[in-house]
Amino acid sequence: MADEEKVTTEEQALADEWAAALAEA
Repeated sequence: MADEEKVTTEEQALADEWAAALAEA
């Protein structure tokens, strides 16, 4: 379960980066 949460957090971080990049584009 801890691993799943870690992956989710990592994916969320990537999603946030993508959202920021798209907002700037």
